[in-house]
Amino acid sequence: MSSRGRRSTRRGRPWWHYALAGLIIWCILGYVGVLPAPWHLIQQYQKPGGGPSPPTTKYPVGIMTMDVAAYDSLDITQSRTVGTNVKCVWYAYRNGWIQLNSGDDVDVNIFEEDQGKLYAMVYVPSGQNYYVDRQKILDKNKKLITGYQYIDITGDREKEWIFTLDVSKAPYASGTGKYIAPTLNLYLVTYDDSFSIPSGGKPADISGVGTSTVTKTLDWYATISAEKKGIAIYKVTLTVNTSDVTKVSLVSMQIPGLGAVDGSAFTRDEFTNQIRWTYTIGNDLDTAQLVVRPVNHPGKFYFTTTLELNLDSSDVIAATLTIYEFEPDGDSITDSDTVNISAS
Repeated sequence: MSSRGRRSTRRGRPWWHYALAGLIIWCILGYVGVLPAPWHLIQQYQKPGGGPSPPTTKYPVGIMTMDVAAYDSLDITQSRTVGTNVKCVWYAYRNGWIQLNSGDDVDVNIFEEDQGKLYAMVYVPSGQNYYVDRQKILDKNKKLITGYQYIDITGDREKEWIFTLDVSKAPYASGTGKYIAPTLNLYLVTYDDSFSIPSGGKPADISGVGTSTVTKTLDWYATISAEKKGIAIYKVTLTVNTSDVTKVSLVSMQIPGLGAVDGSAFTRDEFTNQIRWTYTIGNDLDTAQLVVRPVNHPGKFYFTTTLELNLDSSDVIAATLTIYEFEPDGDSITDSDTVNISAS
């Protein structure tokens, strides 16, 4: 009797098993970066006549082009050169400050963890006679800038303006596959290195005020030498050469940009042979008062000071006004004048 072998009942695996296994391997290799991930290819797929589609994420992810322009704050028809007159460096904050790029029309990489937020570090390089007009920058970029700090993030012990930028709504250019951030507009004020108290702004000495209580006004003024220039004032002091607080008191002082400041707002210090009143506006370029001379402004900035006097017949009071200013590099300089006031 012949015997027949049994027919095998085993069949090959369906083709889609192998396809699925291959896809899984591809995804694993794409995830670790060995091969392009399939989801990246899908995102970059271009339909005929179209461009890549933006990532389907809550915030921009990918390449973003950053644009910045600079102008004279008092004449916006005059541009300033980014990279020469003013520096702009683009940053992200990812558990620390990360420099991305610098300058105009440059690309940066933005991650989802940035949550649509980048930073512009702005400063005037050494040798350039400009102030950063922080307030005008904030006013003219209200839709882009959400806040700022004046801090040192580079470790060079120099503070810079760090503007927080909301780029979460930046449009996506399908033709280039990049996001386009709104242009950051910067404004600079030209430093007046000739700011001074001119001869006309120095009141004449006063005599014959008598020995009764009397009020006298000293009409000091300083000048900005030309239109479209400015000076950063951070402190003013008034000093008199007596330690007797009953003889002289400060009633008020006019300070440019602040108006009439009551004498009670000043800090009074008494020394062996003098009294000093101090009004501190700020302690750096960010908090100083940026006083500017616009077009058609006469250029006089008054520090009119009112004193109450109660002198003895032999008294001669030397009252000295000192104005403290910052140069663009943050160095401090002063201008001062003295008026003598005598009872007889």
